[in-house]
Amino acid sequence: MSVEKKTSLNYLSSDEVKQLKDKFRNNVEEKLLSVITDDMSEEYIKTIRQYINAHYLSGKGLCESDLDSIAGRSMAALKFNTKSLANPLFSKQQRQENLNGAKNKFTKLGRGVLGTNQRRLYFELDPDANKSQTQLKIEELLEQKDYKIINYSKGYATDKFGKQQFKIGKLIKEDAMLLKEFQQDEKARKSNQNKSDQSEYLLVLSDRATDIAYMATRRSWFSCMSFDHNLGYQYQLPADIEHGSLIAYLIKKDDPNIYNPLSRVTIK
Repeated sequence: MSVEKKTSLNYLSSDEVKQLKDKFRNNVEEKLLSVITDDMSEEYIKTIRQYINAHYLSGKGLCESDLDSIAGRSMAALKFNTKSLANPLFSKQQRQENLNGAKNKFTKLGRGVLGTNQRRLYFELDPDANKSQTQLKIEELLEQKDYKIINYSKGYATDKFGKQQFKIGKLIKEDAMLLKEFQQDEKARKSNQNKSDQSEYLLVLSDRATDIAYMATRRSWFSCMSFDHNLGYQYQLPADIEHGSLIAYLIKKDDPNIYNPLSRVTIK
């Protein structure tokens, strides 16, 4: 039995992306509601909202201790902290150079490298990406028998009605070679047991000037393109933007605005 391992990306429509962004905004609003009280003025509530948003924009997120500390702060202190969090690190001149790079790109290329009116394209990752060849073989065999794997790590499958569990080893015992492969696939099964659900993540392909400019700034990594570490190459960012470089980010679904990406690849 041979199984061809395929990889695919499921493109998310603009409506699906909007739903993710709406969910994120609702989450931010819930955090705000957990902090405000009836005696707070509208201006103070507005200041708290700006502070919360600045936390996300900075890539730091917002933990419970950050929320707990808000109530005792003055408006002036919140505004000061918001300004420091929102500081983009780029100077006004550098931001203008990035903007000019984007304008030059659109002058040359029309609608941009992606060929659409959207500056970002979102994709769900291949759900089979972390499956071993042995698991794919077993899935194919069990599907022919109207069974489906429900927990490969622990070795269980279910019937087509989903009412009864069966041990995978018993269901494939007539195929001695495959059974041996399954028994020897312990490493992959333990590895998958500790991996997060692939459906939690998205791949974002972008030609937005800001996404490219921040490829290594205020991220959980740094490189020669980072404004956090003056290594010189960050001054080439306007050229990257102008000449059509793309950026691909791996993000969690609850971070559709790419405030805290997990990794990135630059495509020049």
